[in-house]
Amino acid sequence: GDWSSDVCSSDPFIVRAVADALHEFPIVNASIDGDSIVTHHAFHLSVAVDLDFNGLLTPVIRDADGKRLRLLAREIRDLSTRARAKRLGPDELQGGTFTITNMGPFETYMTLPIINQPQVAILASDGIRKRPVVVPGPEGDDAIAIHPVGILALDRKSTRLNSSHL
Repeated sequence: GDWSSDVCSSDPFIVRAVADALHEFPIVNASIDGDSIVTHHAFHLSVAVDLDFNGLLTPVIRDADGKRLRLLAREIRDLSTRARAKRLGPDELQGGTFTITNMGPFETYMTLPIINQPQVAILASDGIRKRPVVVPGPEGDDAIAIHPVGILALDRKSTRLNSSHL
């Protein structure tokens, strides 16, 4: 198939980048078990799917760190489509180790998502918009240019994790 038909949003790129980053910061690929933080060695990423403003489901992409962009895109599309049609099995909604939510389609600027318990962190990606940014000018000075800019916001359990973990 055509690459563009498989990867039509930023979601697979974000999932891939998160899977890579979790290798470097495993403390956020974790969950709470009683008074302990359990760090997971598998990278099972939950992807939040809006059910037409009637709630959210978080189907799980298992072993996301070992998948290429095209496969991630297909799995995201398949899981999202089946979530909206209410055709997911319980095993497809359990076992996530970290959650990603994309509020971009709602044209948000920045959101603070709710952590998917018992996980310890969640990443929100918001709308990508053209914004003025400072870039190097032709003579080494500053110039203003228009570039697409998006915001990624990480929310973590502050009672369990502090900046020394990150």
